[in-house]
Amino acid sequence: MSNCSGLVFNIQRFSIHDGPGIRTTVFLNGCPMRCRWCGNPESNSGRPELFYNPQKCIGCGYCVEACEKNAVNAEIFTKERIDRSICDGCGKCTEGCPTLALSLKGKRMSAQEVIDEVLKDKLFYDTSGGGVTFSGGEPFVQHKFLLELVKLAKKNNLNTAIETAGNIAWKYIEPVIPYLDTIFYDFKHPDTEIHRIYTGVGNELICDNLKKLTALNKDIIVRIPLIPGFNSNSDVLEKSASILKEMGAKTVEFLHYHTLGESKFDFLGKSYNYTTDDGERMERAQLALSIFEKTGIKTILNE
Repeated sequence: MSNCSGLVFNIQRFSIHDGPGIRTTVFLNGCPMRCRWCGNPESNSGRPELFYNPQKCIGCGYCVEACEKNAVNAEIFTKERIDRSICDGCGKCTEGCPTLALSLKGKRMSAQEVIDEVLKDKLFYDTSGGGVTFSGGEPFVQHKFLLELVKLAKKNNLNTAIETAGNIAWKYIEPVIPYLDTIFYDFKHPDTEIHRIYTGVGNELICDNLKKLTALNKDIIVRIPLIPGFNSNSDVLEKSASILKEMGAKTVEFLHYHTLGESKFDFLGKSYNYTTDDGERMERAQLALSIFEKTGIKTILNE
């Protein structure tokens, strides 16, 4: 049995949008980017993060007594209840919370424990052509753990996929590639400075790694989230299409913008710093499809 361990903040069964067939998606903590619209902000820090949902809180006081750091304010029932500058994410306050108003996002698990959980649905994978997808966060941040996971997955004859933004050193990506069947690769913006303003990092490393991956003739699906006010107008889409065509991208999947991460920011005591949905998701999608189809790149719209 493998002794390699890492932090996992969710294992989502019956996923149907993260690769072929019915899948289990394993979400790993840690991400080097800070996208303003992030859907999984609980993954960013790479350590367990405490969620507090005021709507579930009944004010029983268990968390106040359990917290050895005195990070819980007994008189406040908003996102400011937890003093994040003191909280160390130990999770003791969550252990007896009767309504699950408090929950810890990030559990240390061995690679074998994760794969054992994934294998519970192997019958569904075998009958649907599914398997396991590793996501995050950025799964390559925990590169040693990830490598052990994909090796064990293949040892158990599982189809494997990964969702990555590619902002990680190539030396951490390369060893994992032979164990992957499908790579979902995020491409957010063609201009590196605009990319940096909205995500916290430039796109140079992302582009370099994508070039290396396309040269390997792997099954790579480039994913573009269509973000209003960022990358979904005709000028940006045309530049993205041109760059990706030049890189050798064969398939691009467009993702609708959503604000599912907004409540999570609140649960983390943070503010969501991007726009609400403008209701023009289909208009953005149709524009993107029409521009990319002219290049000969295969296009997919993830509904």
